[in-house]
Amino acid sequence: MTYQVSVLLLSLLLLTGWACAEDFSECSNAEVDTFVMVIDDCASYIYCNGEDSFRDMCPEQTYFDAQAKECAFDDEGVCLRKATQAADVPVAAASAEGEGETESEDTLTEGIEGDNSAEEEAENVVTPAAPLPSTVPRPHCDPANDSFHPHPQRLICQLALMALALVMGSNGVTAVNICSGVADNLFLPQVNNCSAYNLCIGETAIPRVCPTSYYFDAAEQECLVAEEVKCLPTCPTRGLSSFDYSRTCNKYVLCFGGSSVIRQCSDGLQYNRNTDRCDYPQYVDCLSNLCTKYDDPEEIVYLASKAACDKYFVCLNGFPTVQTCSNGLQYNPKTNLCDFPSNVNCTVETLQRNILPYAKAPPRSADITCPAKGTHFIAHQKRSDAYYYCQDGRGVTLDCTPGLVYDSKTEDCREPQFVHA
Repeated sequence: MTYQVSVLLLSLLLLTGWACAEDFSECSNAEVDTFVMVIDDCASYIYCNGEDSFRDMCPEQTYFDAQAKECAFDDEGVCLRKATQAADVPVAAASAEGEGETESEDTLTEGIEGDNSAEEEAENVVTPAAPLPSTVPRPHCDPANDSFHPHPQRLICQLALMALALVMGSNGVTAVNICSGVADNLFLPQVNNCSAYNLCIGETAIPRVCPTSYYFDAAEQECLVAEEVKCLPTCPTRGLSSFDYSRTCNKYVLCFGGSSVIRQCSDGLQYNRNTDRCDYPQYVDCLSNLCTKYDDPEEIVYLASKAACDKYFVCLNGFPTVQTCSNGLQYNPKTNLCDFPSNVNCTVETLQRNILPYAKAPPRSADITCPAKGTHFIAHQKRSDAYYYCQDGRGVTLDCTPGLVYDSKTEDCREPQFVHA
């Protein structure tokens, strides 16, 4: 099986390298594995690396600095001024044609220099806005563009991504799609790399990197100066613990002996930071995966609470803001209004529980022999509501939330009706 998978992966990658590759004249005299500027677009750059070359765009309010070979903040309006000049010249020329005469180059230059609004606006730019998805076509499997502009290579690119996902899970762990179940245009952090982040489009992660000296802040959905950013935690070198994977609600990072692995809850379950495991949504009530930074007054996002019938949320500045109905009324998701209970049919059941988180209890050693290498999740030999977590030969026993059982196919705890479905 491993041999077949390797042959399939090699074939797909060779095929995609032939089908998805694109030639850039800017790379003809450039060194391999380097960045070069785009002549007609100061905010874009080209990565030159043979068949893996691609064109992309710097984050908003930055431009590509050809000397430093990085995206730099446009505090002096270098790129913005060029864009304004480029946009103004054709308009002025067209106006001159309409009057039957041609203005001299000096006249156009004076007109441009007389308009300082772009320069004044650029001088006020201090910090970068939230990163935006690139609008420049990329030659390699860009779901942001492929979804709307299909091309013959799309299927091949999808197969390559599937093959890469298979490799990611080849160490014994099913690969997790970090962008599944989150809103489009939401930015997610990368584990163990605070300067990198992912843009989610169509439940597909597109890697991005902050400019030099800036880190990505998942809460603010921005690249900020390092001193102001709260990065994802790092796993402690000893013990068993976990922390939530920001802005996803159903994903978390499980830590054991300094190693980290991203885990995902199934079937609408959510990660409960108080118990270190997947739990029923009424005990968590997380909705931050559905609120993006961009508010639209004409399309206000209302979200029903998972924990209380009379509570709901409104997305505001990227965060779900809690609201409560008047006494005796319940939130109706069909009308986005507080309504009489007879029109809502809402029931939420919660029980008093005492679940000790992993971090507050000594790890229980697995009573099996774990594989010597890699990360593995294995069903418990005697209990359906427990499983083994093995990391490079060492293993611990983990419990499911009461009411859930372990599913070997998805390698997580689920409600019993979904396990044998």
